[in-house]
Amino acid sequence: MHISVLGVIAVTGREGGDATPTAAKDLAFLGELLAHAGSFVSSDHLVDRVWGRRPTADPLNAVQVRVSRLRRLFRKEWGVDGEAVVVTKPGGYVLDLDRYAVDARDFEDLVRQSRCRREHGDPSGAAGVLARGLAMWRGAPFSGLQDSPCTAAEAARLEEVRATAAETYAELVLGLGRPQDAVGTLGVLTSRYPLREHAHRLLMEALHACGRPAEALLVYERLRGRLAEQLGVAPGQQVQARYQALLSGRDEALDRTAARLGVPAPARTRGRVAAGRDGVRPRSQAHPPAPPHVRAPDRVPARATTAATATTAAMAATGHGAVSGIPRLPACFTGRTEAVGLVERVLDGPAGNAARAVAVSGMPGAGKSALAAVVAHRMGERFPDGRIHLDLRGGGAAPPPAARVLRQALTLLGGERGPVGPLEPEPAPGSDAGAQELSRLTARLRRAVTGRRVLFVFDDVAGAAQLRPLLEPLAGCAVLATSRSPLAGLDGFTLVRVGPLPPTDSVELLSRLAGAGRVAAEAAEAGRVADLCGHLPLALRVVGARLAAHPALSLADLAGALARGASRLDELEFDDLSVRRSLASGHRALARASDTRGRLAARLLPLLGGKRLAEVTPALAGRLLELGPEAGASALEGLAAAGFVTAGRDGCHAVHALVQDYAREVAEGGAGHRRAPEPARPGPARRPGSGPRTCSSR
Repeated sequence: MHISVLGVIAVTGREGGDATPTAAKDLAFLGELLAHAGSFVSSDHLVDRVWGRRPTADPLNAVQVRVSRLRRLFRKEWGVDGEAVVVTKPGGYVLDLDRYAVDARDFEDLVRQSRCRREHGDPSGAAGVLARGLAMWRGAPFSGLQDSPCTAAEAARLEEVRATAAETYAELVLGLGRPQDAVGTLGVLTSRYPLREHAHRLLMEALHACGRPAEALLVYERLRGRLAEQLGVAPGQQVQARYQALLSGRDEALDRTAARLGVPAPARTRGRVAAGRDGVRPRSQAHPPAPPHVRAPDRVPARATTAATATTAAMAATGHGAVSGIPRLPACFTGRTEAVGLVERVLDGPAGNAARAVAVSGMPGAGKSALAAVVAHRMGERFPDGRIHLDLRGGGAAPPPAARVLRQALTLLGGERGPVGPLEPEPAPGSDAGAQELSRLTARLRRAVTGRRVLFVFDDVAGAAQLRPLLEPLAGCAVLATSRSPLAGLDGFTLVRVGPLPPTDSVELLSRLAGAGRVAAEAAEAGRVADLCGHLPLALRVVGARLAAHPALSLADLAGALARGASRLDELEFDDLSVRRSLASGHRALARASDTRGRLAARLLPLLGGKRLAEVTPALAGRLLELGPEAGASALEGLAAAGFVTAGRDGCHAVHALVQDYAREVAEGGAGHRRAPEPARPGPARRPGSGPRTCSSR
């Protein structure tokens, strides 16, 4: 039982369904009461605000009708006495929601909790609480209502509380040495309030602390221009002082962070942080994440393209945070809070613990590699002897043999002629010499990592069989693997499954990719675009890149193209990003599988597309394969393991919308696709058009 006003007004019933009034006057009536929740509202006021200059013939009766409807709604959906919620008073009413959840009240409670934690010396906890509160917002308060001075005033008050909370959050994370966490929040805030000087000053500080001084100066120039043009004034003293500090190379924010870490402040040359040749930082200075004790508990850094320079200086001074091949930190990583937290907790176990191993699995395009990169960057201080990234190319035609991967790991740990010594030429895989070389490399890698805190990231693992020989020398090391397969056959691994993003995170990702102001201006269409992308991170990255590359392209036009096109997958390609290629890679991997389950799954996928199925049961899958329900169950298990379908109740499996599009293309032989190789099968040829479409036809 919940009422939401931080966005479009919504009433949630006991079963979680939408119970929001649909009639415009009923909704306006509820909005007026919500704007005065807990306070007396006269009937005359309600008539004036809801009906305005066109009152009904019997206005008091109209008010009573709306009150009666609201009471019936609360009685039906919440199972409560409606008269105890909409309370009659002489000449008017009081909306009493003290016992029920209202998101605006919950948000302000979190703001107060954060203030209390801050006053009691817990800035990290205060930032975490504020992040939870800010994540509750879904748009402008009281959206969808007719104009009313009262709801507009309450909406403005809530927006001011939100803006102040966002500034406080930014100040907190800056003080904790996490400027990258502040950049995304402040970018949205300054876009919404282009004349809010305090927010701009904080954004300048955050960008400079992230190693982006040119962008910080640009923030000042834009603010100065807007103030001069619209108000004829210059920025205030604090903003100008921040600007002068940037020009002179003095950076109090970096100095504070360096002092907190107990290391010298970074050197500066010609007004900026010292860099390598051509102004580019050397690779060895890549930024490791903030230490675990100051990480926000509820959101992963959203726009961290580089990191705080003072933290970089700290790692360089202590020798910590060695990186070997970890991909660049994803610039717009969004959501996955629980998954990232779980992975970090497992990997952060005591050294030598054999259980420090995590396998992240999910459908193609779900963002598994991005999650692994974020974790590897954030945990740099926990693994001072190295973070080794190894791409196993499980979705490719020829995954590398185990010996080659071990050789690469040794090279990354010490260089071709580093501490691990020179490496012999690579023998042919599968030969006697190859087996001996694998044994020799296993022993050398075991010696190389003994007594060292190293994180190994195995990306795009084909399956447990590919990874198992690589784990032999890594006892005591932390291991993070990503795969389309769950890797359930590996002992001691914590299994983490990722799927499509929640709708709110999908829209947030679009905001970060295409611009918060642009998405906010077409909020409804942004939600529709996210829905049409199936909330798949790769698909959202594609449309975000298209929007960023084409400023004139509206979200409404993009949504129309996604909905109208002969294939959505044609719209979900941009440069080297392609949902179709990602799905095809997973399909080919199934077709190459050594087990019958995988090959059956590869054969079943186009059959689902030919029938345009959104749901399928083992019995239905068996009929499509003409091999019986046992074979159907095995094939669905293979598709579920690869992330193409999701198991539900009673054995019914749901097919992701974009997987349906791909399967239909393969079935029709369109878009230049080839069918995946099919294993030999017994029985007569499949009957065209046979088989039902959904689970309801079982």
